[in-house]
Amino acid sequence: MSTTSRVARRLATTSIAALVALTITAGPALAQDIVTVDPSGTTIAADPGPRAAASIPRGIVVTDPGEQPVVLTAKGLPTLRKPRPGNAPAVFRDLKAGTSYTVWVGDKALSRVTVVDRPSAATRLVVSTASTPESVNLTWQHSATAPTGGKAISYDVAATPASGKAISKTVKGSKAATLSGLDPHALYTFAVTPRNSAGKGRPTVAAMQRSLADITGLGTSEPAKTSPVPTPVTEPKAQPAPPIAAAPASAPAPAPAPAPSTKTIYVCPTGYTEVAGLCQVTQAYTFDVKAYTYHQDFVQTGTHVDYSTSPNGGTYYTWQQWCPNGGCSDGYYKVVTDGYYVTAKDATPVGYTDTGTNWTKKNPGPDGYLDDGTQWVKTVAKEARVVPA
Repeated sequence: MSTTSRVARRLATTSIAALVALTITAGPALAQDIVTVDPSGTTIAADPGPRAAASIPRGIVVTDPGEQPVVLTAKGLPTLRKPRPGNAPAVFRDLKAGTSYTVWVGDKALSRVTVVDRPSAATRLVVSTASTPESVNLTWQHSATAPTGGKAISYDVAATPASGKAISKTVKGSKAATLSGLDPHALYTFAVTPRNSAGKGRPTVAAMQRSLADITGLGTSEPAKTSPVPTPVTEPKAQPAPPIAAAPASAPAPAPAPAPSTKTIYVCPTGYTEVAGLCQVTQAYTFDVKAYTYHQDFVQTGTHVDYSTSPNGGTYYTWQQWCPNGGCSDGYYKVVTDGYYVTAKDATPVGYTDTGTNWTKKNPGPDGYLDDGTQWVKTVAKEARVVPA
């Protein structure tokens, strides 16, 4: 191979490596539309300053806008405005999912945010045994579109026993998960719940009818116990005993009464209701409610001049000498602001929603419950119960 060929090949290899490095390094910077933020609260704009996110269903929330108006613009749609929200976030609701808006704070464009709705439920949830008897593999299918968060959707995966501690994890970028540390003898209800920045979708559940110990054979049998073999002992030969008269045969013992016939049924635990073959218990949302608070705003309508021969106090005004004829006399005047006060409602506290009559914030759900969008729901498997046949 000639020197020229070797140099050309080395340059080509170097160029390909540089191109690969550039692609890996520069890839994320090409994104222009912010579809959502991850559930941990990744910010859209660096602190300090306003931030915008599609953090509610079919809506956009702009936090820390300061004393500047917030405006949303989208091609072919009316412009939306929130004038000077102050310390409260600017909340825009009832937007069309999948639409990309440019968020303006004052006269500066903050970012572009794509509105999302809650994700739909997953389908075809399959739970199978794993390499260890305390683990299971879960797979499912899910259609993620731009209006529901696209590739930014994560999945909350949980295994909840009828009693005891639930095991859970969150996965992103995959439709499969492994849960470890399960009790092989317990019956679990498995749930997969899609989640995006706007909230959670409905959970997809699958309940066990047999424990992992029953399925894998773990703990279902024990090795047979063997008794030690006695060492034979030679006994002296016994002399025949004199014949003994046979005793009269005793009456046979009465036959035992037959055991009652039983069967095993599967029922919901006390307090649970069967729904589509599973057991559920629900709790209504609870809210933290705050009454409105108010402040006084002064509305100026104009000014007038008050003339007097003496200051007459003038505690709150700057008095000036009045010279109506060119020469200063003993008169004085003051400029008085005209107007009136109005009562104005304070800004909505952060995290609360204005219902029209007060401010409310939904309280966290009970331990082990999932939010189905209307109430808190806990789902478990049926439990075995032996009853007369």
